[in-house]
Amino acid sequence: MLYRRSPRSLGLALAAAAVAGSVVGLIHLLNQTDRGLREDVREVADRLPDSAGPVLDALAMTAAAVLLLAVVADQLLRRRVRAAVNAVLGAAVGAAAIGGAAAAGLDERWVGEPGWDQAVTAAAGAAGAVVAAGVLVTGARWARTTALVSLVAFALGGAWGAESVGGRTWVLAAGVALGAAVLVLVGTPSQAATEAEVEEGLQAIGMVPRSIEAHPGDARGSVPWFVELESGTRLFVKTASAEERIADLLFRLWRRIRLKESGDPRPHASLQQAAEHESFAATRAAAVGVRTPRVLGLGTLPDGGVFSLHEAIDGRSLQDLVRDEGPEAVEESTLREAWSMLATLHRARIAHRDVRAANVVVDEESAVWLVDFAFAELAASEELRQRDLVELLCSTAALLGPERAVDAAVTTLGEATWLEALPLVQPLATTSATRTALGREGFAEVRRLLTDRLQAAEPELPRLGRLDLRTLLSVLALGVATWTLLPQLARSGDVWEQVPEADLLLLLGAVGFSLLTYVGAATSLKGSVPRDLPLGRTVLSQLASSFANRVTPAKVGGIALNVRWMVKEGVEAPVAAAGVSVNAVVGFVIHVLGTVFVVLWAGQAGLGDLDAPPGRTIGVGVALVAGVLVVTYLIPPLRRTLRHRVWPRTRQSFTSVAEVATDRRRVVLLFGGSALVTVSYIGALALSLAAVDASVPIATVALVYLAGSAVASAAPTPGGLGATEATFAAALSAVGVGDVDAVAAVLLYRLVTFWLPILPGWLSYTALRRADRL
Repeated sequence: MLYRRSPRSLGLALAAAAVAGSVVGLIHLLNQTDRGLREDVREVADRLPDSAGPVLDALAMTAAAVLLLAVVADQLLRRRVRAAVNAVLGAAVGAAAIGGAAAAGLDERWVGEPGWDQAVTAAAGAAGAVVAAGVLVTGARWARTTALVSLVAFALGGAWGAESVGGRTWVLAAGVALGAAVLVLVGTPSQAATEAEVEEGLQAIGMVPRSIEAHPGDARGSVPWFVELESGTRLFVKTASAEERIADLLFRLWRRIRLKESGDPRPHASLQQAAEHESFAATRAAAVGVRTPRVLGLGTLPDGGVFSLHEAIDGRSLQDLVRDEGPEAVEESTLREAWSMLATLHRARIAHRDVRAANVVVDEESAVWLVDFAFAELAASEELRQRDLVELLCSTAALLGPERAVDAAVTTLGEATWLEALPLVQPLATTSATRTALGREGFAEVRRLLTDRLQAAEPELPRLGRLDLRTLLSVLALGVATWTLLPQLARSGDVWEQVPEADLLLLLGAVGFSLLTYVGAATSLKGSVPRDLPLGRTVLSQLASSFANRVTPAKVGGIALNVRWMVKEGVEAPVAAAGVSVNAVVGFVIHVLGTVFVVLWAGQAGLGDLDAPPGRTIGVGVALVAGVLVVTYLIPPLRRTLRHRVWPRTRQSFTSVAEVATDRRRVVLLFGGSALVTVSYIGALALSLAAVDASVPIATVALVYLAGSAVASAAPTPGGLGATEATFAAALSAVGVGDVDAVAAVLLYRLVTFWLPILPGWLSYTALRRADRL
């Protein structure tokens, strides 16, 4: 028996997790509504017998137990010991996890009112896990019916218990998700068609098979077979079950999330409609002159699946041909014929949408066939047809080498066609199989060769992805940062009585100072490089940089963003990196000079017990650096790296710094912008203090900001989250500000300088990415 990580298990786990998350979110966001619904449900339950709740709970637990026992017995009778063990394992792990969470004490807002019954909650979660295991191990109708009875009874039973209907629903969904997740890992019996089922399906439409043989080829979304009938006719049979349908739905969903324009039509309503669509597309392709196997019929399988019958071709795909005999086995005429076949298909406005080397078949007479029209689109757009071109080009490049693939493609289709398709020569325009086979560097090489062949400029690549790893990490980090601050705010006590009484006009002034920090940062950045940067876009880049700094520690996100933005604006990469470094150094100098000035202004004596390191220590340090440089230079590979990569970029960086230093206007912009940032932050803190009626001399405010920000900058959290609030509040308390006023002022200051800029920062980040400026 074949076991697999079934898409049914993955789909059920994702769906149940989405339900659980939605219920928790609704309970938290609509807390008062949830309470009202609980009261309404309780009023209805009070009119019914009190025994109804326990009876429903007992019915649910009995149904779940019967389901698990029946599934185990059914699998053992079929001699599927592993399936029975996996069913018990999925149920046990899910039950243990929910039971453990219940024993540890789930959040009462998730589950119900104080006094909720942990034992019943654990039983409900266990039932959810049992249901998932039972339904996934056997797809029988009786299993689905029993599972539905158990889930509904447990959910309704919450009307009589402290857990509530919403809480029960969450626990059940969590149990289902856990049980299904375990089965994703351990596997379930495959629901794909068996040889006996294929034979029964063929006989149902009047065909008697002599032999049935599984096809080893790559057929996405289906399971292929070779069949020889009693008449001697050979057929190619494609079977599809519920597993393939769910896999297709998950694949389409992921593409919708991952890509801006997936080009995928709406999913077919049933397996039969999907088979009919493929058959019609293949028939239409044959009618316009494309060589493709004839469709001979459709049928259904005993388990509810479908199959389609195709003419069998004696041949091998390009992929198999290269694997068996090497790239030299594919002749240039074969490649050109494949391109001609695809051009014929496109003239009829049909896009194949999966025209990989695995779906280009060469028969025994060296004729080329296009197969597998499961994803084909009739009346396809120009972009879909261009993606076909890119798919075949990159797929053949992975097999035969970029030079041969590009030469055959341009020779057959002409330069004009490829000039239009050139911007789409990038990984996300192709299938995952082609992306894996060619690799990112391979795409760059194909694009370079194609650009040289067409004598065209390097194309601007359209952004095809909607979601990527950077976006996911940004959202995750922002969520973590927000969650980190919430406990601080919850412990602030009387602060929340103080904050609403703050002077709104002074608070708006603090917002104005916060905005000035971005103007100052943009001005300083303009002065850090010899190239003139547009002020408007530079301000946007600083807003976007602030958003990046909110979700990354030590400002690494903002630094990388500034370098990339300047490169997009035409600044050479070494110059941009040097500019960002110079900007940071100037900021540090301004901070130190400001601290010295403020200390003297505030009437303080000296800078504390800071001693310069001994001369011997300095000498040892210099000697170590010199030794490392000498050893590096003596090693040939490192010496070449220094000569050809490090030194040219360093020299270019020094040149740009020198150019900036000799330009009086840029020096003024650089130092003036950096000073404006510092002064604006001090102004925002001073107005935040004044807004809560805390009287503090401006020199003291400046000293608190300069000293406190220096300490908080060492914190590893994004934007110094947590450390900044604690340091500023402690410093203000030390200079005589009341604890409540200090915390309230710091929270207002962080509101206007840290939290409010997040939305415009994200909007700027998004706008610059869409404009391909990042």
